[in-house]
Amino acid sequence: MKYSFQRWREVLRGVLKASVGFLPAKPDHQNTTALVTVVPSTTGPGVLVRVRFDNTVWDSGDNSKTKIVLTKETYDDFFSRVKHDLDAPAIPPPKGGQDLSK
Repeated sequence: MKYSFQRWREVLRGVLKASVGFLPAKPDHQNTTALVTVVPSTTGPGVLVRVRFDNTVWDSGDNSKTKIVLTKETYDDFFSRVKHDLDAPAIPPPKGGQDLSK
């Protein structure tokens, strides 16, 4: 009978976990959430936008660990996309359709 490397790895992990009991679980999947707050500016026209990104990783033991994302690039990318969308021209309502602003 021929076994693949992956199958041998799974069997070895199962044996070690059963005998040792504290073999760490492998990361299984992750989810990133954004908490966005938009409030009117207190110093003039416009709004103040704040955001916090949380990254949650679940492992194969169904345990999770959440950390706040602190990389400057993540926040710079988010705010450059917000600026791009706010600077874009407004999309006119479709011809013959209902104006949603009424």
